[in-house]
Amino acid sequence: MEITLKRETLSSTLQNINSVVDKSSSKPILSNFVIRTLDNESSNVEFSSTDYELSLVELISAEIKDQGSVCVNAKKVFDIVKELQDEDVHIRSTEQLWIYITCGSSELRLPSVEVGLYPQTVLETLPESMTISVEDLKRCIDMTLFAAITNESRRNLMGVCLSSTSDKKTRWLST
Repeated sequence: MEITLKRETLSSTLQNINSVVDKSSSKPILSNFVIRTLDNESSNVEFSSTDYELSLVELISAEIKDQGSVCVNAKKVFDIVKELQDEDVHIRSTEQLWIYITCGSSELRLPSVEVGLYPQTVLETLPESMTISVEDLKRCIDMTLFAAITNESRRNLMGVCLSSTSDKKTRWLST
């Protein structure tokens, strides 16, 4: 894989990726994320990460020179990119599982992981959608979140259930 991206866009995406990446997992693979080029007609690159509970897939525009994918440590790449000065960042991966990050006169080499070891991020298309004002969303969350349990040992009770009724209303439930 070989791509060139705008540093500012890449930095913003990596910040989002880092918010999802599991830093304290017993599975070290979850401290990584995947960069994947899409088809030849698209100039988009997919960045994805998961901690098994929360997943993020973000597409950003890039100049794609060679197709492929790479799995690399999120914190290390983010720390490197935020210190770069030039506008364009060039990322190249090798079959020997190395990733080269080039920006201006700097070139850094990081080890990568086989992409097949990373859990697949599957995002489902929801059957329904709705639009709600920010004020109403905040009010509904405030009215139900206090009842959601915070005890990690009972994870199935930690959320708020949101459902819609046939008369175009929403129902918010927590225990």
